[in-house]
Amino acid sequence: MPIHYIGNVLIQLLPFSEGFKAKPRSRRGFSLIEVTFSLGIMAFVLVTLLGMIPVSLNTYMTSVDLTTQANIAQRLYTMVQQTPFGDSNFSQLNGDYYFDDEGFVAAEDNFVYHAKLRVPSQATEVPTAAGSAENPEMRTLVIEIARGKKWTRLL
Repeated sequence: MPIHYIGNVLIQLLPFSEGFKAKPRSRRGFSLIEVTFSLGIMAFVLVTLLGMIPVSLNTYMTSVDLTTQANIAQRLYTMVQQTPFGDSNFSQLNGDYYFDDEGFVAAEDNFVYHAKLRVPSQATEVPTAAGSAENPEMRTLVIEIARGKKWTRLL
């Protein structure tokens, strides 16, 4: 290796290939293209996940609403089952019922769900081998439940 003096400064010249040796792969960083691709993939995944949030929230709210309506219908159905059989008893059940957001009975001025229960006084027609016949021991139960102004007929 040649050594040169320039004034009082010692300069050692290295061959061109020794000064710029390639570093081992474990010590090098990422290239600009690799970083750009990884950021692009991360952005794509993030946008996809953020786009799914409104859909999942809407699905969650719909399932909570349907579950609460099913609980209200079950509560009214159980109330009808526990009523002694007779036209006068069923006519007392007909009317409006009010429930909160969890399906519990609420006051008429502070409700989230509004349910209408109807038990018609006429007997229910039942299919038979000869066609259909009225069964005086059966009644049709009609339950309509609304959240706001959106009515849903459940039974």
